[in-house]
Amino acid sequence: MRYPPPIVMREARVRREYAHRYQEREIRGWGPAARVAELVRANRRTEQPRLPDEEFEFRGGSPRRPGLRARTRRTD
Repeated sequence: MRYPPPIVMREARVRREYAHRYQEREIRGWGPAARVAELVRANRRTEQPRLPDEEFEFRGGSPRRPGLRARTRRTD
């Protein structure tokens, strides 16, 4: 019996040099990227759909499998 690969959650945290822009503790440490994006949107009162690459680090997420469309950061 084959088991599906474990789901690896995509995580994000604010880069140290941009930490002064974000007061929420959850953003300063690694956390689920979707939750971090939700906190940023609430803080900035914006509908921006994604986190700025230059201000955040990312890790995790499922690896790409051949034949699948490119992953997006739509939920970040």
